[in-house]
Amino acid sequence: MKQLNYLFVVLFIFIGLLSISYIWSSEADKETLITKSTEQAQEISSLKDKISGLEKGKTEESAVMGTSTTATGTISGLLKIKKISSTHNIIICAQDKFTIKEFCTDGLLETTAPNELKYTLEIPIGKYFIFAISPPDPNKAYYSKIQKCTDGENCENNQKILLEISENESQENIDIYF
Repeated sequence: MKQLNYLFVVLFIFIGLLSISYIWSSEADKETLITKSTEQAQEISSLKDKISGLEKGKTEESAVMGTSTTATGTISGLLKIKKISSTHNIIICAQDKFTIKEFCTDGLLETTAPNELKYTLEIPIGKYFIFAISPPDPNKAYYSKIQKCTDGENCENNQKILLEISENESQENIDIYF
């Protein structure tokens, strides 16, 4: 029985030493994690400060220069209309080839010719299809260099031309037959 007591005491001491070793190791790991966590929090805070500084610099730069950050170009031309009575709701649009986003204007100016209106449209740089539409009619008349006419009343231009707009570029004579 005495041997069993010694074995129990040795086993108890061994388990105690293992527990103390585990606790000591865990505390060391805990201190390492706390240190790393503190360093990462400081780095995140530093990066946030840099980002806010950059954003603040951008807004100040835009305010000083008085320009937006989006680069644009301008297109202009004539809208040649078959029937002058339908000009009250015509809009000219540029549809981005890739995003399908449309930029439109209904600011059409009269010219000396009775069936012509002049338009100007400022759009971001990119590639566009230019068209005229008169809502609620869904038919679009696209910018095309070729106009097909079967008779005096029936003209169409179904060959779309893709325009590429560069920064600060102004493209003129983008005429649409509507």
